[in-house]
Amino acid sequence: MQLRAVVVDDEAPARQELSYILKELGVEVVRSAGNWDDALQAVNSEKPDIVFLDIELHDELNGLQVAAKLLELEHAPVIIFATAYDKYAVKAFEVNAVDYILKPFDKERIEKTIKRIKKRELSEKELTSKLHKLVSNLQAGEQNRSEIKKITKISAVKNGTIIPIDQSDIIYVWAEGRTSKIKTFDSKFNTAFSFGELLEKLDPIKFLKTHRSYCVNMDKIKEVQPMFKGTFNLVMNDKENSQVPVSRNFSKDLKMRLGI
Repeated sequence: MQLRAVVVDDEAPARQELSYILKELGVEVVRSAGNWDDALQAVNSEKPDIVFLDIELHDELNGLQVAAKLLELEHAPVIIFATAYDKYAVKAFEVNAVDYILKPFDKERIEKTIKRIKKRELSEKELTSKLHKLVSNLQAGEQNRSEIKKITKISAVKNGTIIPIDQSDIIYVWAEGRTSKIKTFDSKFNTAFSFGELLEKLDPIKFLKTHRSYCVNMDKIKEVQPMFKGTFNLVMNDKENSQVPVSRNFSKDLKMRLGI
């Protein structure tokens, strides 16, 4: 029986490399996707047997969140996580893993994974159950790490000086290239953190990600302006009345937090 697969990775070279290896192993790659929206569409339309999913998907949703959404589908596929984590980090969730492959990809390792699936060593129900546990454990681990890293002040830089900024003074933060920036009432600051690293340091009770590149302090929202196709603009309570976008994929979280 020929297995059908969808490959999800936000880096085109990684998608191409994995697709090439899978085809060599006799797996039909029916679609590839670079973001969660395309991935969901691909799985809905193609109904593949397997989804190879990058854990570190730099998108509005990460790989764990995408996996959780795929699990809600009526015909949930077997999900194989791809990760650049070293083998020691992988050990943390190996017990409950359906399976995983490490980057850079190793053809023999992937072949072993394919053989396991073809032999049906686990029933579909057992695979789905194990995947639920894996996603839950990984998300819990991320939350624990966030709590450990959560701090009161964020170190920012302005005019070559390091300035500790209290989180309560932050209006919003945004990604700019490989780093991120902070907006307070009347100033903008650079940081040495990536957007993801900065989000881990922010209090998840006070801050909400509204877009793949923006996160706002919920206490600093002045107005919510409905836009089109379920999107919003937030007018922030700073000197400039800055506007921050809310993409369709994050509007549900915003409405839940604001009770609208």
